[in-house]
Parts: sequence; C-alpha cells; structure tokens
Amino acid sequence: MLSLIMGLALLQVSSSASAKFNRLEAFGDNPGALTASYLPARATNRPLVVLLHGCSQNGEQFSRQSGFFKQATMHDFNLLLPQQNSDNHENLCFNWYSEGDYKKGKGEHLSLINMILATQKTTKSNGTYIAGLSAGGAMANILLLSSPDIFAGGAIIAGIPFPCARDLSSALNCMKQGMSSYQAIPQRLAKQGQPLPKISIWTGMQDKIVSPINTLQIAKQWRDYHQTEQEIKTKAESWNKTTWLDPSQVAQVELIEIEQMTHGIAVNSTIKGGGTPAPYLLEAPISAATDIIDFWQIRN
Repeated sequence: MLSLIMGLALLQVSSSASAKFNRLEAFGDNPGALTASYLPARATNRPLVVLLHGCSQNGEQFSRQSGFFKQATMHDFNLLLPQQNSDNHENLCFNWYSEGDYKKGKGEHLSLINMILATQKTTKSNGTYIAGLSAGGAMANILLLSSPDIFAGGAIIAGIPFPCARDLSSALNCMKQGMSSYQAIPQRLAKQGQPLPKISIWTGMQDKIVSPINTLQIAKQWRDYHQTEQEIKTKAESWNKTTWLDPSQVAQVELIEIEQMTHGIAVNSTIKGGGTPAPYLLEAPISAATDIIDFWQIRN
C-alpha cells in the first residue's frame, strides 16, 4: 500500500513538472493582435480557466507565480493565457479603457472571445471561467458583462467597474475614484433563463494604484445583477469576506478585502498551489488561486 501511495505521489509530481504550454494558433480574427498559449487538461470535458495578466507581466510566468498553473495540474482543468504585446501597450496592459478594444466585436475584445471559443473547441472543455488582475481584471469584467452566456464564473482582482472610462485620462481618474455615479448592469445583457456567472472579487485595502472603491462598486453591480437576497460576512484576523446568496441560497458573489495588502494578487506560499511572491504577487494570509477555484467548485 505504501509503495502504491508513493507511486501515485511521484506520478502527480511528474505530471505537474512535465506539463507544458501549447501555443494557440489560428483562432480566428485577431484585430487586437494578441497571442496566447494554453495548458490542456489530461482528460476531456474538463473546465477551461482563462487568466488575464496585469500590466508588465508575462502570462505564463504569472500563471506559475499566482498558483493557477499548479491548481490546473492538481485539479486537471484547461488553462488559457492570452498575452498582451508592447506594440499594443508599452507596459503590456490590456486596453480596457479604449473604445476600440473594449467594445464587443472589436479589437482586443474580439481577439479574446475568439481565443476562448477556439480553446473551448480544441479542449472540449465543460464550463469556462475567467480571472484577471488589474488591467486584466478590468478586461475580464468587461468580457463577463458583455458575454455572460460564455462564462460559468469569473474573478476580478484589483479591477475596474464598467462602464467607467473611455480614454486614458478618464481611466486614470477611474483608478483613483471609481465611477462618478453608480450604474447598474442592464438586465438585458443576460439571455433569458441563462445562469449568470459566479463572481469572486478581490482588493487590497491599502491599494494606492486601483482604489478599493472600484471593487466595492463591482461587487454592488454583480450582487444587484444576480438579485441576491442574503448577505453573509466572514471576518478573519487580517481579511474579510462577504458572500451574497441568491434566492436558492447558492453563493453567487463574493468580495474578499485584505486589510494590509497593496496592489496585486494574494498568494500564500505556505499552501500547496497557493502561489509565490513577486512584484504584484503579494504574500497574504489567503491565496486567491486556491480560494477562487474553491468558489467556482472546479476541483477534480
């Protein structure tokens, strides 16, 4: 029995170490001039997770440092990593504030949707989820709002509510002050009878780059969109979680506020698959990757 357990453990380590990204080729129109790679699951009909990096980041490296790569190998889901390039933005930010890129059917928006649809077909995935940090979080939020029928879940980390900006100047203002006035998500965006994606929202309460007010506005938009009826608060020593339940008592929206964290994604290097610290990957008492995968309920 002991030899069998050791053998299975070695197999898991080996499969994780040998997992490699494939370049996504020929995924259709690409007006945003983005590239992408993906990590296929070992089995068919496994979920697909799309991970959008933040400014100055490399998608593959971000997936490893954040813990999402390890989560994918542990729980056998597909992982798609779109990549911004310096010709589009010198700091490698997704252009969430550019009308030519955030509008449905245009620019980076269309490129990302085509990447997702192509990867769904290639991997035969069952359920698609999207997470993003900062500019990637803002773009993830836009995709979730514009195409809620594509996604079963989303995670918006240090992101921006939509609509908020129409150019760089207004984007900088949004980052500091959020929306000037609250705007609800139009209910017409969701197809009748189509379940809305479950949303996990994260902020560092000491974030000086993207004010936490943005995260509070995102949470209000999504909890109103889901028409949630019950709120549950969980308080830990240095972070707080608020969860909103739908009329069926199912958790649909969660907000995690980490008291001493600045701008970035929470990692916890003491947890298996919890990520490792790096710029904008911040050691915290809770790991975004592990908590988000739990919230989406896509563990194998």
